[in-house]
Parts: sequence; structure tokens; C-alpha cells
Amino acid sequence: EQFYCCVPAMAVHDASGAMLQVVHQPTCFCGLCVNPCDARGGGCCKVPFYIYPASSVSPQSRTGEAEADEPVGKVVKVFGGLARELLTKK
Repeated sequence: EQFYCCVPAMAVHDASGAMLQVVHQPTCFCGLCVNPCDARGGGCCKVPFYIYPASSVSPQSRTGEAEADEPVGKVVKVFGGLARELLTKK
């Protein structure tokens, strides 16, 4: 996991330390906050993390945010409801 202020960003490395992929949420306001209205996210109560190849990351990017138009995959956390989220370990 990399340093972030508002938007979590993670990098996936191989055993030799080379960056393979970058994982982060969609952003708005020039990358300052998470975009809850992202059309690719799948709708309400879902928090997507998009997976981008390392080749799409700009060398000037301090957050590791990818500049590719299309992600190669995504991980989606589906909100299970308030009671389930608070009272269970799943």
C-alpha cells in the first residue's frame, strides 16, 4: 500500500520488486477524492477498485494513479447492510 491522503492506492510487485499492477478507486476533482458516481462501478453501495497495468502509470505520478482509460480488472466490495457489516466478521 502506498501513501495516500484521500484515495487509497496500492501497487502489486513481483518477487524481484518490479511493479506489475496498480490498484486504486476512481477519482474526481483532479484525483483528490473518490468518485462515488463512477458509471463503471456498478451502482449504489459498491466501492470499486480498478486494476491497471504498471505500464499505464505516469513516472511523474506520486500517488501511483494510472492514466489508462480502461482497467484490466476490478475488485468490488458490496455493502452487505448495516447490521451485517457491524455485527459479523465477514
